[in-house]
Amino acid sequence: MGTSFADPTVMNTKLDQVLDQIKTLSPAEVEQLLEAVHDIVLRNRILGIDRPPPSETDIEAFRNYKPITVEGKPISETIIEERR
Repeated sequence: MGTSFADPTVMNTKLDQVLDQIKTLSPAEVEQLLEAVHDIVLRNRILGIDRPPPSETDIEAFRNYKPITVEGKPISETIIEERR
């Protein structure tokens, strides 16, 4: 009988084995692995990102973007204060 990837323990075991093997790779081999994974992701659209290229209108809007000016203290300061 084949391996069932519906079983999370089987997936975790396989993933753990792969991660252990990755730790033994040389820097050159890690680079090759990263390139291969990148190619697979792009080729198979594993991440589900299947968007058309931006239109000229989108590009023009991006180029003409002007950030708004906000008065008062930075939001990061407010967040830090509220966490205290």
